Amino acid sequence: MVTNYEAGLVKVIPMKGHLALDFMMCTALVLSPLFLPAAERRYAFIPMALGAVGLITGLMTQTESPAEYGGFTPSRELSEAVGDPDVPQLT
Repeated sequence: MVTNYEAGLVKVIPMKGHLALDFMMCTALVLSPLFLPAAERRYAFIPMALGAVGLITGLMTQTESPAEYGGFTPSRELSEAVGDPDVPQLT
């Protein structure tokens, strides 16, 4: 909600800062069973799985929005295949 990214409502935190916070929280989730007594670890896989999924999605997240680096530009082959009128055709 406060990340400086496409879907952010109030653009305050840079995306890399947001990802750093995500990394810290997901690492805490992965390590959380270590802070529980052995008798309470029967459901420890739930926070560990959530933390692992969060770390994986954080690693796959793009830190720049497509609008910042020029957006999507189709290749000439794709433009020729679909007959894009905006791209000049070679004859």
